[in-house]
Amino acid sequence: MGCFGSRMDSRRKALDKDWTGTEFAFAVANIKTLDGFSPLDKIAAAFCGGEGKEIKDGIGELTDAKMAEDKAKELGKKIFESMEKLYNDLVSDYKDGTKDGEVFGKYTGTDAIAQMDACLKTYAEKSGVEGLEWPKKAEATAEMMDAGMMEGMMEEAAAMEGGEAMEGAAMEGEMMAAAAPKKMSLIDADSFGEAAGPAELPKLLLSLMFYHPVFGDAVKSETMHWELGGDSNKDFDSAATIVGAYVNAGEKAEADSFGCAALNADDLEELKAVVEAKTDQALVFPGIVGAWAGEEDALGQCEGGDGKTKVLFKFKGKVMKPAGDKLHVFCRQFAKVESLEEAAEGKDFMVCTLSDYADHVYATVAEYVTAVTAAKAALEAVKDEVMMEPKMEGEMMEPEMMDAMGEGM
Repeated sequence: MGCFGSRMDSRRKALDKDWTGTEFAFAVANIKTLDGFSPLDKIAAAFCGGEGKEIKDGIGELTDAKMAEDKAKELGKKIFESMEKLYNDLVSDYKDGTKDGEVFGKYTGTDAIAQMDACLKTYAEKSGVEGLEWPKKAEATAEMMDAGMMEGMMEEAAAMEGGEAMEGAAMEGEMMAAAAPKKMSLIDADSFGEAAGPAELPKLLLSLMFYHPVFGDAVKSETMHWELGGDSNKDFDSAATIVGAYVNAGEKAEADSFGCAALNADDLEELKAVVEAKTDQALVFPGIVGAWAGEEDALGQCEGGDGKTKVLFKFKGKVMKPAGDKLHVFCRQFAKVESLEEAAEGKDFMVCTLSDYADHVYATVAEYVTAVTAAKAALEAVKDEVMMEPKMEGEMMEPEMMDAMGEGM
């Protein structure tokens, strides 16, 4: 237990600083005690009010994948403030940064800032939450002056035919085009379709997580922070809860999916431990997972870090296809490891084949709590029976049984 806890802490601290393995980060569920099989991510459970609370206690009911407008506006403002905080932190720490991987091991400073700038602009325009504005006028003016952009644009305007000044709207358009983020995925700019107004907040947030991966990584890293024992990073707890509920409701299609992740030594050791546990443990992929319909696309999207090991995950199970056939999205996937194979000759990645573990999928928290109570009662009964049963001299309880009993207490 001590080794497991230490490794979990180490993995959490690594993900807090390095987002290269965030998309397919996993936790471990115990099949004997059902620990880890909650239908809610831990960050979502805390946001909804703690033990025993359902998703509706945090975000209200989703009707036809849409939120109640009053609740969406309430939470939508909080999400915007968290986005703005992330943007300001990036500007403070990485303005004009051009070094690969300087931002959480994955982005240049200028790229991360541009992504969040575009994310905030779209969110302010589309969310339907009153009073949101981006860029904020005072900040936009200060940034232009700092960069010398205002002077250049005024000179250009003076040289125009007739000496007429460039109109303010046109000036803003040129500035925004110059700051447009790089395209970083296999999805087109309009793949998710229109998502406007408070009721469509879940769809808007999901699309922004993929159009601007730095935002998606911020949400997912906080999700994993809680899953691996942390409880401090929660700027995007409402966003994680909303998008998770939306994706869970939309998982309809059975499909094979593929995703490639760069695992550090602790991640890989954890994965191998689950393989060795055979029938006693399963993997949990918390939060939003964006996998792909084909292996080549998955491998092409993998961003490896120094000293890390690439692993191609082969998923099975229900998925949501919110942006065409290539992108497969699912949330809090439970999976058994069927095999973990070393890299084939000429390849630089291991292959982890998974099966959909549907035995302990619960629709509600109440169903999960009932199942956990029953599992622990059964384990307690076995413990009492074993402890009362006379033992032959030298006979010892199986180590696996002792471990399971300790975890169930």
